[in-house]
Amino acid sequence: MIKFDKDVLQALKTLEKAGFKSYAAGDCIRNGMAGQPGYDWDIITLAQAADLEKLFPQGEFIGENRDTMRVDYTFE
Repeated sequence: MIKFDKDVLQALKTLEKAGFKSYAAGDCIRNGMAGQPGYDWDIITLAQAADLEKLFPQGEFIGENRDTMRVDYTFE
């Protein structure tokens, strides 16, 4: 069983509450399946950049196409 970080769960809940299906993906899932902790959590969603800006104002877009948002903080 994969143990989700509390901040990741909060981000997934925030996206779901806003109407966006979202999924954890990448190394965090691979590590979790191997019984190792996940340090870098990737979330895939169909939310658009404007939606993400509203939901995560502390986030920072990275990449040329504004298709990746980095959010580094602890949810309260």
